[in-house]
Amino acid sequence: MPRLITEEDAVGTMRAAGLEPLEPHPGSSKPWRCRCDGCGKEVSPQHHNVQRGQGGCRFCAPNAALDPDEAKATMREHGLEPLDLYPGACKPWRCRCLTCEREVRPLYSSIQQGQGGCRFCARQAVDPEEAKSVMQAKGLEPLEPYPGSAKPWRCRHTCGQEVSPSYSSIRWGNNGPCRFCARLVVDPKEAEAAMWKKGLEPLEDYTRADKPWLCRCHTCGQVVSPRYDDVKKRDGGCRFCTPRGYNPDRPSCIYLIRLPGRPGSSDGIIKVGIAGCHSDRLAQFQKRGWAEIESLRFEDGAIPPVIERAVLKWLTDDLGQPCGLSPGEMKGMAGHTETFSVGDLGAAGVTVDDVVDRLHQEAAKHSEAAAATGPEVPAQVGGMRLGPLPHHRLTRLGI
Repeated sequence: MPRLITEEDAVGTMRAAGLEPLEPHPGSSKPWRCRCDGCGKEVSPQHHNVQRGQGGCRFCAPNAALDPDEAKATMREHGLEPLDLYPGACKPWRCRCLTCEREVRPLYSSIQQGQGGCRFCARQAVDPEEAKSVMQAKGLEPLEPYPGSAKPWRCRHTCGQEVSPSYSSIRWGNNGPCRFCARLVVDPKEAEAAMWKKGLEPLEDYTRADKPWLCRCHTCGQVVSPRYDDVKKRDGGCRFCTPRGYNPDRPSCIYLIRLPGRPGSSDGIIKVGIAGCHSDRLAQFQKRGWAEIESLRFEDGAIPPVIERAVLKWLTDDLGQPCGLSPGEMKGMAGHTETFSVGDLGAAGVTVDDVVDRLHQEAAKHSEAAAATGPEVPAQVGGMRLGPLPHHRLTRLGI
């Protein structure tokens, strides 16, 4: 039978462990209020734990509990004023930063390890009101609450455009506040107005500056697909009125080429176009499988665009022929609006030879019209004699 512990034995055990009991012995397994001789703090160990050799004071033990007053003093040394009682070393402790006056919730253990106590002062967090002020200083009025440092933030710039820069990019100056003002993007309304100013009527919505944009030219009525950035950089947008890369002051030609049959168009595709005699445009088409049917050369480069407009008007307006190829099917070459299906032409009662004849007729007509302005120079096209030509010579290059 276990020996009963007397009050005298129990008190002796506690005093031997450096503890002075403050109340009678409550029992071996119950907390016993004592005062530690070492630190002077009041503790409540159990007699049987002290008897087994466990430390009696949790403040003086190797894994000592922290005195709340000492924890508060440590936080104040790091510029933090506790607003709640000490919650424990690894729980958020509500404090006020003595530097910026903001409320923060650091861990006491993190402070003990040398980490900063205020994430606002450490630039790890952003005050929404401060973020709003930074945006407003850059001419941006936020349209929604602060979403986070690196997330798009919907704002309206002083120019009137709605933009979505991130706070971090504005705060650290990585990007300008408005991509429209920086000319990184284009307002669709502004792009459309620019095309109208160049005499082009957009036939579809604006998508991007480097993509072909279907328009109708007010001057010649042709449907063209210039790119917005090309129109902004050049004087015109209609390649019929001002062909891109085409120099009317140099010898040029008008050509008719054919792409062999393909799925959906077993009879093939023909294309009418113009090119400078010094360019490799025809060679580029030939590399993509096109074969030359007719090519008429002019010393006066101003005549081929006029002939081309007339022939295309006949094909599109008079015969109602649609485009034979889409921009994507041109394999990187421009001019899909000048392509026509041989099968569709046949359904309308027109052959490829008819297109060749029309090409010759327009060439003769416009060459004769130009003859009145200069000295006579005879020329021959496929057995058809053209009238006198002014300072230019028309020559058939072959079939």
